[in-house]
Amino acid sequence: MFKWFLKKINNRKGFTLVELVVVIAILGILSAIAVPKFSASRENAAKTAHNANVRTLESAANMYIAENGVPSANMDAASTKTALDGKYVQKWPSPAKGTGDTNIDNKEYEVTIGADGSVNVTPMAVNLP
Repeated sequence: MFKWFLKKINNRKGFTLVELVVVIAILGILSAIAVPKFSASRENAAKTAHNANVRTLESAANMYIAENGVPSANMDAASTKTALDGKYVQKWPSPAKGTGDTNIDNKEYEVTIGADGSVNVTPMAVNLP
């Protein structure tokens, strides 16, 4: 009876320490490759969302000009936001976050309409890599 018990103990199946170290090393290498790619993807998505917000605000300002005509004097950012918010833009876009660009991150969008009909949105659209 003891031979059967001792045989059971000696036939344990499992992973050796070397096998576990190899698996952990492989996982470390894969994560070292994946994390920078994920970070770059997040930045590109944030920049794309920012550019979409800029185009939306430009389109809203152009619709305002088409309906109301070119203003007689330059419209500053506050009066333009009041004119566009609600009728031409359902909800004013929130500032972009995570673009990696300090000129864009957490800056409120401002739209100005010039007396010549020019539309200026700040912060401006950015180029994607």
